[in-house]
Amino acid sequence: ELGIRMSLDDFGSEYSNLSVFANIPFDAVKIDRSLVANVETNDVARSLVRNVAQVCNDRHVACIAEGVETEEQARALIQEGCNYAQGYYYGKPISAQEFEQKYLRGGDTA
Repeated sequence: ELGIRMSLDDFGSEYSNLSVFANIPFDAVKIDRSLVANVETNDVARSLVRNVAQVCNDRHVACIAEGVETEEQARALIQEGCNYAQGYYYGKPISAQEFEQKYLRGGDTA
């Protein structure tokens, strides 16, 4: 009602908990980079991503993969239903000023 949105970060890391995922109505779940790191070659990681993405999709929750570094990882995540991602494959971290210039002001003005 207040417009507050909640995300479950680092899901799949050593401190995540399925009970938290099941019982708190998150707006987004961020899959930890430890599951993403070898998703293209590890069948168990791929299955976990697929199932988390399915639960998220069923609950209308955004499923976001963290730490995507390669095209192969991005492709595997999309195939398993995880349609949002972040990581060096898409861009390295930048300052707020660089972000504003690049994305809000339409590029270089010099």
